[in-house]
Order: sequence, then structure tokens, then C-alpha cells
Amino acid sequence: MEPYKCIIIGCGKIGMEYGADRGRVPPRSHIEAAFNNLKVKLVAVSDSDTERLEEIKKYAPGINIYSDTKSALDLEKPDIAIIAASTSAHKDLINLVYDAGIKMIICEKPLCESIFDAEGLAKKLQNSNVVFVLNYQRRFFSLFKDIKSELSRGRIGRIQQINCCYSNGLYNNAGHLLDAIMFLTGEHATTASGIINKTNCLHPKNDFNIDGFLELENGARVAFQSFDQNAYGIHEMTIYGTTGLVAIKEHGYLAEWKKVKIKSGIPIFDKEEFIRREESFVKGALDEVIKCYEQGENPSSGLKNGTDVLITLDSLVKSALNNGLITPVRYEF
Repeated sequence: MEPYKCIIIGCGKIGMEYGADRGRVPPRSHIEAAFNNLKVKLVAVSDSDTERLEEIKKYAPGINIYSDTKSALDLEKPDIAIIAASTSAHKDLINLVYDAGIKMIICEKPLCESIFDAEGLAKKLQNSNVVFVLNYQRRFFSLFKDIKSELSRGRIGRIQQINCCYSNGLYNNAGHLLDAIMFLTGEHATTASGIINKTNCLHPKNDFNIDGFLELENGARVAFQSFDQNAYGIHEMTIYGTTGLVAIKEHGYLAEWKKVKIKSGIPIFDKEEFIRREESFVKGALDEVIKCYEQGENPSSGLKNGTDVLITLDSLVKSALNNGLITPVRYEF
């Protein structure tokens, strides 16, 4: 079988530049992931930044480079398109790739800039045979799949509270935590309440750092706390149940399980198990899109959860702009 022809659109940090960061788990960039997948042949990359194109020549010699994505799609006719451009470009690029007849599409998160755009994409793609994967990568981590299984069998009892810590933007980073909660628990939010954290000013353009609460369908509450990225980056959550907890740390690489134990007549948390697994932030999405295409399956991360994340985060922002007013979360998609 011939390998699938792949094009990468956008060669910034996760598209290419993280490949030089030896502190990350390989493959570290989408270009590196494509190079290392035996089912894939990377045929081209596209980027509007001409200076970056010169860097691509050094990083990926022999690969065709384009400054115009439409020309690249017309000439290369790839099977897989990986969209790693800025969020503001996602909607137009997804439409462009879809209209070019691409069979498999991977897009970086968040899905797009607005619910309106997300719903338009959903209507366009929902009755097609295109496999669309959104790179909320922790859905592909074996550690998270195991945590989901353990929670579903009641390892920590009934979930009561979930605490989340993030830095560098609500949509940019807290969205990962929210998507992981929906994946691990199967629960969605019913209400949102938030306030803008004005002491944490570092976040991507048009993003926010918000501290807030979500109430889930089962009555459990989720707390989001933002931190100053200038001090350190943080991405952690702790899920508290009635008989134990699981703390997920180190950006999703470490799970710490604790169980409730009676000590001197007081129920306390006692250490039970540490599990550490480091996995690539890009490999899983490429494996997922190929698996789903070949086996006719729906991906574990795509348009639906990507839109649900946007709806929920928008509700937190709406609340914050209304002085913390408790705001209903309505999933109309």
C-alpha cells in the first residue's frame, strides 16, 4: 500500500519549531510526526511567512514548500492535511482543505474563533466522509484512557469536585483541561460563573485569564484558577471523589491516585499509586486520523467536543463580563 501523502499548513511552534526542543517528547512537531509515521509521506508544507519558509528548507530538505496553500493543495493532491496555523485562520483553512477533497484533516485547537464559525463547519462536514480530528491530544494519551476507565468503574467513588490550574489563556490552555474533563467524566457543564484575573496579563491575543466555576450535570463543580505564565507554566487538575482522588500533573504525564483511609478516627487521603507516562503531543492525532479513516470509525476528538469546549468557555467569558453572573451553558450543536 502506498503511503498517504501529507501536507502541513502552518510551520510555527507546533508545526515545526518544537522539533528543536529536546525537552519535549518526540515526535515534537507535526513535521517530525509525519516524517516518523511509516504510513505517511510528507510531500509539502505551506506557510505565509517567507522567512519561515527559508527555515523549512533547512529543517525539511527535499520537501516542496509553498506560500499559497491553495496552490499546494491543487498541485500536491494530498490525502492528509494538518492545519497548524493560527486560530484566526482555522475556519478558512478547514473550508479550503475540505473543498479540495482531502480525505483526512487534523486541526490544532481551539477549533476556531467563534461558535458561529464552528457550527458552520459542522454543517458543512457532518454528512461527508471526511475524517476530522481536533488535536486535544490528551484524548489520545494511554494514561488518560486508563484514568477514564478507572473513574467509570468507580475507583474514587462519586465525583464531588474538580480543581484545575492553568496559565497562558482560557482558550489556549484551559480548553485542554475542560476537554479532558468532558472526556474523563462524560459530563458537561450546566452553568458557568467567572471573573477576569487582572493580575495575570500574559495570554494570547483575544484570549482571557479567568478564574471561575462550572457546575456539571451530576452536580459536581469544577474550579478554574489562572496563574502567571511569567512565573511558570502550569496545567494540572485534581478530581475528588467520595472514596479517593486522582491528581493529574506535569501537563498530563503523571497521575497520582489516593484513597481515603481512616487515621486516628479521621478520614484522610493516603497515597496509593503513581503512574508516569510521557507521550507525544502530536503523534496521537496522526495515528487517530489514519485509524479512523481505515476502520470507518468516529474520532475521539473532533467537531463535537471542539464546539462544546468553545460553548463552555464562551459562557465563562460572558459571566466574567457580567461581574460573575451565573450563566447557563447551552449546547445547541
